[in-house]
Amino acid sequence: QDLVGRGGGAELLVLVPGLHDPADAAVVADRLLHAAQGEIAIGPHLVLPTVSIGIAAGSSRSHADDLLRDAGIALAQAKSQGRNHHVFADVVIAKEAQRRLDIDGAIRSGLRDEEFVPWFQPVVLLPDGTLTGYEALVRWVRHDGSAVEPAAFLPVAERSSLITELDLAVLEQSLLTLRRLPGELTVAVNVAAQSLSSPSYVERALALIEAADLPTHRLHLEVTETAVLRINHQVRGAMDRIAATGVRWFMDDFGTGYSSISHLRDLPISGMKLDRSFTAALGAGDETSARLAQALAGLAQGLGLDTVAEGVETEAEAAELARYGWVHGQGWLFGRPAPLA
Repeated sequence: QDLVGRGGGAELLVLVPGLHDPADAAVVADRLLHAAQGEIAIGPHLVLPTVSIGIAAGSSRSHADDLLRDAGIALAQAKSQGRNHHVFADVVIAKEAQRRLDIDGAIRSGLRDEEFVPWFQPVVLLPDGTLTGYEALVRWVRHDGSAVEPAAFLPVAERSSLITELDLAVLEQSLLTLRRLPGELTVAVNVAAQSLSSPSYVERALALIEAADLPTHRLHLEVTETAVLRINHQVRGAMDRIAATGVRWFMDDFGTGYSSISHLRDLPISGMKLDRSFTAALGAGDETSARLAQALAGLAQGLGLDTVAEGVETEAEAAELARYGWVHGQGWLFGRPAPLA
């Protein structure tokens, strides 16, 4: 979603929307610095380019002129401090940005040291609670045994190519687990939007699936509606190639505000997952959410899609969702994410 435009002279403007926190812009800036490294041949000469970056953060109330001014001042500071690095206009954000960059570096080390592992949450049949499979959720377990909450590292990883490496690491370990699971139990693995757009993800994922040598219909890949909000040829091609192996795609967090029935028509979707906010609303007696949950179950049934309701915490919620037509359930009622023995 980032936009790049020509400013003036040798300046480029990069607009980065949708950040979880302004400090996450540092990860984007770091990527730009690394992308510009290397020699460029101009005739008989070799040039080593440098990039200086000034960063200004704003909100919907900010004025473009103010942002450009602040970014320009920060850019001048970056140049005066030796070039080839970035500077924030806001000192407070700069400190937070450095913390995020430290997390980025720690994630890279953690990937090398195989500290990222899947924990598994049960998925059951709603009418009787029979176990049908698990969803694999990434966890960062340091060598000292401490666990890092996903909220502390996923936003940083999602602003860089690291999210694709995390997705592939979880996929590889989940496939090894799936080989050990009995019968027809399934494992669902999440795929980020950046991974679907990555040129290397599909090839590497297909290689892992082939090497696992198991019935591919037992592997489910989950993609959020937000991830496919802008469907393009690359995204659809990636999903089609993987679906051709027999792997089943599920639309995660369905009904979160980005819903489009065209996604169910245009993409190789085999199942739908009801967002946990609907389940919570059912428990609170929200009639509108109840009707929508029932309608979505009917839609899925009409399209021949499998269904999973997330966030089930009480027997009453499970019974109500089953009555509405939801086939599978997932939530703390049936088990929390944990290592699978």
